[in-house]
Amino acid sequence: PIVVSLHRIDDGGNARESAATISQTVTFDRYVANPMEERCPKIRNTVSWAVRMSRVSSRPCPSSSSSAAMAAATANADSTSRTDLSAAAAWQINRGLGVKARVDARGGCTFGLLLKRWAEPRVTASLLFGSPSSNHRPSAGAGGAGAGAGGA
Repeated sequence: PIVVSLHRIDDGGNARESAATISQTVTFDRYVANPMEERCPKIRNTVSWAVRMSRVSSRPCPSSSSSAAMAAATANADSTSRTDLSAAAAWQINRGLGVKARVDARGGCTFGLLLKRWAEPRVTASLLFGSPSSNHRPSAGAGGAGAGAGGA
């Protein structure tokens, strides 16, 4: 099913955000062609996608020393607003590997690779890479977690 969600956040002050998101997750089975994997003839794949459009607007706050006339003039002043459009997709290729990507309208994108080892010792790792949008710096990161065989 396709999911549509609408959000509106008002911080009670001078900032307000409205957003609309459309997303879908599709799950399907595919046959295994791996001679090393004997346990199951199929692998479940999951593909997800989402598109989000948001608008953030803010008005300048009047100073505490301004008169009522100044406060009214400031309230009618032009507000600053920013509209963002972003799209993302994720694919769980098998139970040990997943990839994801996100792109926004300002030219920034983020890619991720997720790895999971189910045998002992269990290990989960993620690699994230990002390219800059118009107002961000390039980024990269790595993370991981592990669990050894438990003993008493």
